[in-house]
Amino acid sequence: MIIITGREDLTYAQQAIRLQVFDYITKPFHLKTVWQAVQNAYKHYQVLLEEKELLRKKEAYAHQLEKEVREKTETLKQTALFYRELANEIPFGIMFVAEEQVTFINKMALKICGQNQYEGPVYDLIHADKRKSFKRILTETRQQEQSYMLRFRIKVGNHTGQSVPVRGWFYPMRYHDQKGVIIVFSDQSPLMESRHKERRYKTEYFKEYNLSLIGQLASGIAHNLNTPLSIIQGNAELLSLKHPELEETRLILRQTEHMGKQIANLIKKGKNELTREREDVDLNQLIREEIEFARANLYFKHYITTRLELAPKIPLVNGVYYDFSVCISALIQNAVDSMYEQETRVLTIQTSFDATHIRLDIRDTGVGIPPENHKLIFEPFYSTKPDYTDKDRPLKMPWGNGLGLTMVMEVVEQYNLELTFESTPGKGTTFTLKFPRRMDEH
Repeated sequence: MIIITGREDLTYAQQAIRLQVFDYITKPFHLKTVWQAVQNAYKHYQVLLEEKELLRKKEAYAHQLEKEVREKTETLKQTALFYRELANEIPFGIMFVAEEQVTFINKMALKICGQNQYEGPVYDLIHADKRKSFKRILTETRQQEQSYMLRFRIKVGNHTGQSVPVRGWFYPMRYHDQKGVIIVFSDQSPLMESRHKERRYKTEYFKEYNLSLIGQLASGIAHNLNTPLSIIQGNAELLSLKHPELEETRLILRQTEHMGKQIANLIKKGKNELTREREDVDLNQLIREEIEFARANLYFKHYITTRLELAPKIPLVNGVYYDFSVCISALIQNAVDSMYEQETRVLTIQTSFDATHIRLDIRDTGVGIPPENHKLIFEPFYSTKPDYTDKDRPLKMPWGNGLGLTMVMEVVEQYNLELTFESTPGKGTTFTLKFPRRMDEH
């Protein structure tokens, strides 16, 4: 706005200023002066428009910038939350140590430590025997800014006295503007247990190997006993012909005949177990041989009542004789051992068959298997019996290495058999083994 007036008083000029006029021209004036004032006013108006537009753009840019900052901040929060959750759910222990204080620890690390939460000195989590080496590696990682690996032990709880062996990796890094060390570690207990089991497997393997050598030796000895036994039997028969009234000769003949059968059975069993080729096996005959072999044990002979209910004309099963022998022998031995403290000791073995399967039931009147142990009995080295190295074990008490039913399960899986069991604590257990029939039998 431009004011042109003939008044020159100060009051009027002040009023024009308050009205924010662009120019104030008093008479007399030249047209050139008015034209220049109009041009200046127009330029000023253009400047005001540009200033207003710039202000609008500035406000719009500021609003957009604030929006982007909010979005990026939220994205960073979500990313941080994601990585924090990822660190919490990863199946390794993770903790961040700054100035020897634990500032972050994930769920797996807390689980290994046996705690619900933890904030405090890292050394309170480390077993006393390993703190010195742990501190050295922690310091070197921070100072040298290099990664290291260390095996150490983490305490479980505060007052249990227990510890867990772990393998840890140390990495230098920053977390929340803190320079520290992140430690990633894993529980080595399962690995150490598996190595322990592997060593036990090897020990048991060599023991079984030695037993097989002893079996071969026994078979050879039994074979060599046939000659003197035949001489004894022949002389006893001659003596019986000359002196039929002697009861001693009849006793000698009965015992030599019994001994001959045992030697023949031992030789046959040893020969069959040395054969690793598949063949057709008569389960009934195999069971009879296993029972006859078991009767060489005086405890079995005098304290176990055996009932065989074997189906006639049972179909043959195909496989390695030794595998089936080990399987049935282990089930029989397991049944016998379970009856050690029982007053009634009855071992019942049944065979039967239908159109699809051949069935073997081995039933005992033993102590039974508690429900909580049903899932454990096939685990390697699981046994409720004392170990053979236990010096406090009574002489006649059965011992076990926890591999009997494990070997049974290996045979079951190898030949695609079905193995089930039913057990009543205090009354006994029945193991049922089903062999699939061959299609060419039908």
